Amino acid sequence: MQFTFDANSSGSTDDRLKAGSYVLVCKQAELKQTRAGDGSYVNACFEVADGPCKGKRIYNRFTYQNKSEKAQEIGHKQLSQYCLAIGKAKISDIVQLEGVPFSGTLSERSETYNGETRKVFEVVKFEACDQETKTRIETELRAAIASAANDDNTPF
Repeated sequence: MQFTFDANSSGSTDDRLKAGSYVLVCKQAELKQTRAGDGSYVNACFEVADGPCKGKRIYNRFTYQNKSEKAQEIGHKQLSQYCLAIGKAKISDIVQLEGVPFSGTLSERSETYNGETRKVFEVVKFEACDQETKTRIETELRAAIASAANDDNTPF
C-alpha cells in the first residue's frame, strides 16, 4: 500500500484553539456530585461562538458545594463572575446558565492523564460582550434551533 500526502494542499491550521479572548456561549450546564460524594459542582460546556475557532468546546467546573470553605468560596466567585457576564445575577434553575453569549479569556495548561500529556483550556475571565455581538450570536443560535426543529428526516 502506498501513502502520499501534501500538507501544503490541506489548508491552514489557524483554527486551533489558543489562550486568549473568545466569544463563548454555554451549550450545557449540569449540577453534578463529586466522585467522593461530599460536594457538588457545575459542569459547564462552553462553545466558541464566533471566529475561526467557532464550534470548539471548553469545559469548566465551578465548585458549588465543598467541605473546603476556601474551595467553595473560589467556585462561587467564579460562578458569580460568569453569571454577571451573562446578565443573570440570580439563578433559580441551572438551565438559565445556557445560551447567552459572553466574552471569555482562556488560559492553556498541560495536563497528564493516564500517561498522556494534553492541552487543557479553562475560562479564567468572564465579561459581557458588546450588545451588537450578543444580538448577532443570539440570532444565530435561534436560527440554528429553528433549523434543527424543522429538519424532519422521517421517511413518512
